[in-house]
Amino acid sequence: MAQNVHEIWEKALEVIKSNLREQEFEIFFKPIKPLSYINCVFKIEVPSQFFYEWIEEHYVDLMRKTLEMQLGEKVNIEYNVLMKKQK
Repeated sequence: MAQNVHEIWEKALEVIKSNLREQEFEIFFKPIKPLSYINCVFKIEVPSQFFYEWIEEHYVDLMRKTLEMQLGEKVNIEYNVLMKKQK
């Protein structure tokens, strides 16, 4: 089953959204960008270190379980944290 990483993420977001309040979903999941899914590692881009820490503390289990349910295998999540360029 060859699925595009964006399709996988969009399907996962449907489930995640049904488990959160609208505001939580908009703040913490809308900005996430899926990057790749290779060898059971789902890589996402998040806008900041704070964002990464908040997701890890509050939502990583929901995110992992949702992806595992969809993909039918254990999934590890890796983060790419955007760094702001210094002027």
